[in-house]
Amino acid sequence: AELEAANMCQVAWLAATAALTREESRGGHTREDFPETRAEFAGFNHVIKKGAEGPVVRREMLPPMPAELKALIGGK
Repeated sequence: AELEAANMCQVAWLAATAALTREESRGGHTREDFPETRAEFAGFNHVIKKGAEGPVVRREMLPPMPAELKALIGGK
């Protein structure tokens, strides 16, 4: 139980770190200090990796949406 609690605390800390890195509101992820959705944040995900001195947050670019999917959901 102790190991499980430690892992749960670490996952919660990492999720909070990623949320604080995102400077916009999108979907169910809203921030009072950044209430707007910003197009620049739609092209990447925040990824947390283990670094030499602790977790490191970086941006990982998303691949372009396939044309057939974009057409299906009405994207431009």
